[in-house]
Amino acid sequence: MSGTDTQRHDDLIALPARAFVLGDGLEVGVAACTATVWRPRADLGRLYVLLAGDHDDTATIVVDLDLLTDGMSCRVDRGPVTVWPCWDDDVICLGLRGRHHAVVELPRPAIAKVLADVAGPADVLGHRSK
Repeated sequence: MSGTDTQRHDDLIALPARAFVLGDGLEVGVAACTATVWRPRADLGRLYVLLAGDHDDTATIVVDLDLLTDGMSCRVDRGPVTVWPCWDDDVICLGLRGRHHAVVELPRPAIAKVLADVAGPADVLGHRSK
């Protein structure tokens, strides 16, 4: 581990999450789930997020750390992924465009701690624009 890297690689962190999926006919499915996040040694620039509603209902999202860090304070788009803060609910949203569009909400303070552990003692929470 380097001097600024306080999070061991491959550590698993379980967080509460919600997933909103736009289905056929514009129905929106909402599900509470568990998000397990980690940063593998082989891919240090990304955070992996495993969403699990149960054993048969899982999905993995891979997000660049710089995209996630920038999205802590403002809306950021890159390809099929959009990241933005939702100040009122204190969550970070991951918008995913694809066959079925989805939004995943993760607790903002927990993601900020993960990012701070990776980046060192920087203010990754950002500040709320007035």
